[in-house]
Amino acid sequence: MTQSSKRIEQLTPELDRIIEISQPIQELADGFGGPQGPAEGPVWWHEGGYLVFSDIHNNRRMKYEPGTGASVLLEPTNRANGLTRDLQGRLVACEHDSRRVTRQEHDGSITVIANSFQGRQLNRPNDVVVKSDGCIYFTDPWGHPAGAQQWDLTFAGVYRVTPDLGQMTLLIDDFVTPNGLAFSPDESVLYINDSRRGHIRAFDLLPNGLLAKQTDRVFVDLRGPEPGNPDGNEGRCRRQCLLRRRWRAMDHGPKRQKARPHRARRSGHDQSGVWRQ
Repeated sequence: MTQSSKRIEQLTPELDRIIEISQPIQELADGFGGPQGPAEGPVWWHEGGYLVFSDIHNNRRMKYEPGTGASVLLEPTNRANGLTRDLQGRLVACEHDSRRVTRQEHDGSITVIANSFQGRQLNRPNDVVVKSDGCIYFTDPWGHPAGAQQWDLTFAGVYRVTPDLGQMTLLIDDFVTPNGLAFSPDESVLYINDSRRGHIRAFDLLPNGLLAKQTDRVFVDLRGPEPGNPDGNEGRCRRQCLLRRRWRAMDHGPKRQKARPHRARRSGHDQSGVWRQ
C-alpha cells in the first residue's frame, strides 16, 4: 500500500472532536512481527521524546525516535506484549514466554508483579494498565481457546494487583479472550476487549477497585464484514477510548451508557508496522 493511499475514513461527525481527518497517516516503521503477528504495546516515553513498543514474535522491544527511526531497545524480552508505565515511571510488561507480568526498576532490575494465581501458573498475560491509585490491572487469556487443556488455569482471567504487590484478585473469568483494557477518564469505568467475541465490555468500578459485575454491558460490538477484531485499548488521559485492531480504529462515546461506535479507520490491509495520525 502506498503512503498516499492510507487515509482516515470518517463515519460520524463526532470524530472531529478527536482528530483532524485531513491529516495524513504516517508510517513510522515496518517489518515487525513477521507472519505471526504485528507490533504491539506502544508507550510514549515523554522524558526522552520517543516511542517504545513490542516486536513480539521477534522477541524484541523497540524504540522509535522522531527523525532517527526505530532501533532495538531490549532483546530478548520473553516475547513481551502489552506495555505501560506505573506511577513512578517504571515500565510494566506482559511477558508471553515466561507467563508473567513484570516491572523494570529504574536500575534495570526486574520485579515480578504476578506469575501465578492460587498456586497455578498464569496463562499468557496480554495487556496491562495502571490506575491512579497504583493498582495494576491485566488480562490473561489462553494462547488459544482450543488449547485450554495445556494451561494450568481453567479460565481466561482479568486481575488486579495492589501497589505493594501484596494482594492479587481475580476480577472476572467469563471472557473468551480478554485483551486490551482501559479506564474511562474519571476511572469510574473499566473497558475490556474480548477479541474472540468481537466486542468491548464495560464495568463500573466499586470504591475498592473491584468490578460491579451487575453493571456488565457490551459497550460496542465491532463484528462486521471487514477483517479485524478489537485488540488493545488506550484511554483515560484523553476523553476518548482508542482501540487497536488489525486496522486502527477509534471509539468515542459516553462513559456510562451503551453507544454506537464512532470509528476512524485506515482503509486497506494492515502491515506489521507502527502508525501515527
